[in-house]
Amino acid sequence: MPPRLNTLFVDAQDAHLEGSLNYHINSQATQGKLALSLPGLQGAVDGRLANQDGQGTLALKVTDASLASQWLQRWPAMAGALQDLNLKGAAQLDGRWLGGWQQQGRSLQVAASLRAPQLAWRSNPAGRTNLLTEGRLLGLEADVSGTLPALTFTTKGRADIAARQLDWQVSANAGQLETGHWQGSLGQFKLTAQDSGQPGIWTLQTDTSQPVRLDWKTGRLDRSLNLSEGSARLQGPQAGTAQLNWQAMRWSQALAQNASQTQAKAQWQSQGRISKLPLAWLDALSGKTMADLGLSSDLVLAGRWDAKQTDAVHLSAMLERSSGDLRLRVGDRHQGALPADMREARLELNLDAGYLSSSLRWDSTRAGKALLAFSTQLQPLGKGWTLDQEAPIGGSLKIQLPPVDAWSVLAPPGWRLRGTMDADITLTGTLAAPHWDGQVQARDLAVRSVVDGIDFSQGRLNARLHGQQIDIQEFSLQGATRSAGSGGRLALTGSVFWLPGNAGADFLSRLSMALEVQANALRLSSRSDRRVTVSGKVAARLRDARLSLHGSLAADQALITLPDDSAPQLGNDVVVRRPAAMAAQNARAAKRATPRLVADLLIELDLGPDFQV
Repeated sequence: MPPRLNTLFVDAQDAHLEGSLNYHINSQATQGKLALSLPGLQGAVDGRLANQDGQGTLALKVTDASLASQWLQRWPAMAGALQDLNLKGAAQLDGRWLGGWQQQGRSLQVAASLRAPQLAWRSNPAGRTNLLTEGRLLGLEADVSGTLPALTFTTKGRADIAARQLDWQVSANAGQLETGHWQGSLGQFKLTAQDSGQPGIWTLQTDTSQPVRLDWKTGRLDRSLNLSEGSARLQGPQAGTAQLNWQAMRWSQALAQNASQTQAKAQWQSQGRISKLPLAWLDALSGKTMADLGLSSDLVLAGRWDAKQTDAVHLSAMLERSSGDLRLRVGDRHQGALPADMREARLELNLDAGYLSSSLRWDSTRAGKALLAFSTQLQPLGKGWTLDQEAPIGGSLKIQLPPVDAWSVLAPPGWRLRGTMDADITLTGTLAAPHWDGQVQARDLAVRSVVDGIDFSQGRLNARLHGQQIDIQEFSLQGATRSAGSGGRLALTGSVFWLPGNAGADFLSRLSMALEVQANALRLSSRSDRRVTVSGKVAARLRDARLSLHGSLAADQALITLPDDSAPQLGNDVVVRRPAAMAAQNARAAKRATPRLVADLLIELDLGPDFQV
């Protein structure tokens, strides 16, 4: 007689299991009907499974994921997986089978479907807020059907993770050809992504007319994964569709044959190309748009990569202009935009056994020329690399830029910078102690902020770099112009030093400077309600995080108008309190703050005979 449980009934810690179960020892055939109920979860299985035949159904329904996960955390086998994880929502899994397990189940037909209308999670390991992750699944559908040699899989749904939203549609086929050997085919893959902090939707989709084939094989000596050639399309929040094509890829690894043998390093290779990539997509990836920089573009890029790992990692990647042009806003905004007349734009990156080199070439008629190069030696660290402070570095920079608004990327919002630049600089030394050598010149410099009344123009800069020092031989700006004449002049000379020492020291302790500033009838503001003209000299010194400003300034003329509605005041119902505990807390925070700049101010102010408020 086979072992038989005609009636099974178990109650344990709010869980209930009942049903019947038969098991035949000789044939290992099993037949039963079981129902499980615990807080937030119900399950049932009904069927028979033997060597040559079988049939049955399985159902698992989660009505409250929070209650179910809390109950499962009581059991040691599940406590580790569910620790510090909070779940909410519902899900349902239904499955059925037909056939037996003969020939390792190759004739067994299975079908399963998973549905989760909404399932949210929140993970906070041991209260560590920096590792807090949360998200939710919406409309999740996953189906698998077929036999072991021929399985079909489809899924679609949406995932909200932090500020990102992901939607996907996937269909694939897979099958086990023999023990340790699987093959699959990706028929459809579509992924859309959106970030709440950035406008627009990104869509990545494979070519459905060319399914991507995968081959996974595990043997006694090694294991390998092969991916066939394929293509995909990428669409961004702005017009354009980038095309991605890759050649057949391979990954393999020799297996250790005994416990004393070291696991061999995996070997792999990948090659491919990208084309029709719009430069205008940068607007969706950066804080400033191209329009903010006085630029617009229909420039299209193309590139390639060739990467492999044998004895070491070798990588060669390139991105260059394939068509289109930049348009520059020059002079006044009403003058419109002029084409840059691009001749070359090319970025290259190479990695050869830890030696990293990169270069950027830019050549145009109206947007200037640039040639940048950089190289260094990376040090291996675990499975990756690290850049040591004593690593040798080398580089060069040659720039010729016309007067375009792209300078404004260095300015606060609402400010505009303009000017031409010529630079020829070389870089040597180490990361901790770089040595610069070269010249920087700028002409027709202008700084403008309409709201703040800042309007400086006709600026010049001549500077020399040597070692870790910048000598400012000349820097001048003309003040806000007026109908009666020029706005005076501001002149600055001096040096800025980057002191050698501990690479871990704070920024201010390694920065030193000695500057001389002179103002000659300098008009500070272009606003009619803030007419201020000053003259004088100020010497600025910075050493060991101590800033000293000594000199004298005189107001040649000033007329400052303060409207009655511009002076902020507190209402009668506002009471300001500063408890001693808060003051002490702020004092401790200020003491901990590093670096701390100590100021030494000694500037004589002469308001002059024509200072009016």
